[in-house]
Amino acid sequence: PREIQSGNVLAYRHWRYRMNDKIAWAMLLRAALTPSRRPAPPFARVEIIAYRKRRLDDDNLIAGAKHLRDALIHAGLIADDDRDPPLAQNGVKASPTGKPCTVITITPAESTEA
Repeated sequence: PREIQSGNVLAYRHWRYRMNDKIAWAMLLRAALTPSRRPAPPFARVEIIAYRKRRLDDDNLIAGAKHLRDALIHAGLIADDDRDPPLAQNGVKASPTGKPCTVITITPAESTEA
């Protein structure tokens, strides 16, 4: 249910708000990855789709998703910042909830086609 914020918004906020954004992503990811829903490694692909009210340029979107990427690294779903997962954005009208949100799709390695 959380929207990726603009990199410009995060850059000029007090450090407390940036830390709260980082903690919120980690908590949401931890809640979504309950033991019964957690995919087994190795992971072939992690894809992030942001459904936003306003489109951002690529740099702002990548900067705004930094805390989400950090939470994915901490959860062991991606290796490190060197290979960022694909990040796309769509308008709210295409959202599965009809509201701004972020969808993270994790594909296990054995289900990919050669």
